Amino acid sequence: MPSSINGIGTSYCGCAAAVSWEKPDTKLSTFISGNRPDHDVVECFVIAFLPILPLKAWHTYQWGGNVHQRIPIRRSSGLLLRAMLRTYLMILLPGSLALAFFCGIQVAGDWARLGAGAFTSDAGIGFAAGLVLFPAALLQWISLRNADRRNRDVRLLLGPHDLGSSDPASWTEETLSAIRPSMFLKREEARTALTEGRFAEAMWGARLAVAKGESWGGTLTDQILGTQALLEKLPALRKAPWRRGEILPGSSMPPPAPSEIPAGPVCARDQAPLTDANAILFYDGTWYCRECLEDAGGPGFSDFVKAEPVPSRPAPTAWFVQVIAALALLGVGALLAYVAQENYGWSRAVWVFSASLALCGYFLFQDRRCLVRIEWGMVVIGPKARKTGRPLHWISEVRRRLWLGFIPSVALKLPGEEWATWPRSGEGTEPIERAVRAAVNLRTPRVPK
Repeated sequence: MPSSINGIGTSYCGCAAAVSWEKPDTKLSTFISGNRPDHDVVECFVIAFLPILPLKAWHTYQWGGNVHQRIPIRRSSGLLLRAMLRTYLMILLPGSLALAFFCGIQVAGDWARLGAGAFTSDAGIGFAAGLVLFPAALLQWISLRNADRRNRDVRLLLGPHDLGSSDPASWTEETLSAIRPSMFLKREEARTALTEGRFAEAMWGARLAVAKGESWGGTLTDQILGTQALLEKLPALRKAPWRRGEILPGSSMPPPAPSEIPAGPVCARDQAPLTDANAILFYDGTWYCRECLEDAGGPGFSDFVKAEPVPSRPAPTAWFVQVIAALALLGVGALLAYVAQENYGWSRAVWVFSASLALCGYFLFQDRRCLVRIEWGMVVIGPKARKTGRPLHWISEVRRRLWLGFIPSVALKLPGEEWATWPRSGEGTEPIERAVRAAVNLRTPRVPK
């Protein structure tokens, strides 16, 4: 992951084709929670946080604060241009506006003394430079944003999948080699899907064709985006991607998972024949027999899977942790209020302590909203505004441990020695924990009894 010290090191630059599949609680929820949308970035060497040298391109997704997943993608000239220019334009836009404003004030003050000569002074030159640079930077910013619209429209049609919202045309050869062969469509099959209004399927075929270097893929992409029926729906989809299922009904696609689902009506674990009586669809989208689910999750687990297709449980922190955190926040608030009273009077002290009470209430409110559930083959953890998900097939181990040495939690081991945790208060989340353990167990052959 990128890291820098005092602005020198590596950092993500740019934010291309950003798509958020979750409706924000408020207009500011993205900034408050750090729950960023899926997007393409370029990892750059930076000095003073300014990109100097591009290193590698990534697609980042499943953001939760600074925690996220990423896959390598191909570098393109457009992505590099957006990554390098975006940071500098974010400085140039307010900088040029401030330059024109303050130099304009100076020119207005010198006008009575110098007349037209005020425009030839240093302040006049700065004022003119600001007036030229600001609209130029603004036009460049708008141009970059408009150029990125097509890439974003492609992602909106492809929909969310195991690899975030990445465009198959940007995948590396290693990623493409792991994709299920059935995802690759012939030209006739993709055109048929477009004719029948199956836009997502047609777009998958077109973008995978582009990734393989076939010229018809780019042409078909343009034809899909120019379809009249789709043009009528795109504005609403751009505004609210989380309504994709409503705006484009029937547009879901099978995940491009690297593991092939066994052909025919057989259990994915032991290849035993499936019948209507014993076939159960598990949370990872795979069919298993009742016996395998009972073996992996314990007695009664198969009935639980059938009864709760999307299991969800509240996962607040243990009560004593809430008490300790609340007392700590109130103690700090009382100390700051005392300092404020000594230096500024009682009115400021009351304001400071009220702020600490509000912060304490917000902490307890967010903690009570914490949920853990399994949906779309992922374990989703956290309050609604900042939930994060981890695919079941990434989890290799489930443990119960004390986070920070005293907070009971359930920990899921992820690739790269990373851990995802949720608070464990009593046995409220035990069914979710049981389901995740079963998902890990189902990857091992069943031992005959």
